[in-house]
Amino acid sequence: MVLLSRHSDRVEERRWHSACYALVGAAALALIPHAGLILALAVLALSVTPIGVFAAMPILLAIPMTALSPRGIALINCIGLNRRFRRPFMLGWVKTATGNLNNGGLRAR
Repeated sequence: MVLLSRHSDRVEERRWHSACYALVGAAALALIPHAGLILALAVLALSVTPIGVFAAMPILLAIPMTALSPRGIALINCIGLNRRFRRPFMLGWVKTATGNLNNGGLRAR
């Protein structure tokens, strides 16, 4: 991840780097069901998936840092931290409203 991010910084291009790494991770993830009984292919796909996805994240997060003011970066951080409050709150609300967490909160008939 560090080497891929350094390469992105060296050539000063972030959009294509983050898109390509994310697509590599997505392609490896899509390959897993088609691996069948070939264990080595499934393990390789499971290994490449997080490499692609996690290599894309810091490059993708560096894009707003170059375009936004410190207030814009603080807003992005605030939205991300707000999500950590809302998710458990919404999960409790769904549990209270439906009585279970199965089937995406749909009631069983």
